[in-house]
Amino acid sequence: PTFATASGSPRSGLLPCRSRVCEMASGGDVVVAEPRPGPRLTNKTLFVIGAINMIDCINVNLLSAYVDEMVSEYLGVPPDNPQVGQIVGLLIGLYSLCEVIFGVFWGSFSDRFGR
Repeated sequence: PTFATASGSPRSGLLPCRSRVCEMASGGDVVVAEPRPGPRLTNKTLFVIGAINMIDCINVNLLSAYVDEMVSEYLGVPPDNPQVGQIVGLLIGLYSLCEVIFGVFWGSFSDRFGR
């Protein structure tokens, strides 16, 4: 909770309340403001989020079907070479790791600049 201070800081005037925002008026009275409602999670929104998640999964599966041939051609070795399997595993693992790391960055970036 955020407490009111008399120093005039940017957060002064706010008092902790259970489910409401309390503000201190200039005369010392406490004014209670109703909280803003949060965004609604409708069926349409859930459908869009589910579709995006499914498309992302399809993206990884499309990559895994051809990546061994691409790596073997790039390295100039047959596809059954153990080195191809190691590099394919590394590439797919790095793809997933980069999604986790940069997903947070792109999410905060879109929250800040995209709306």
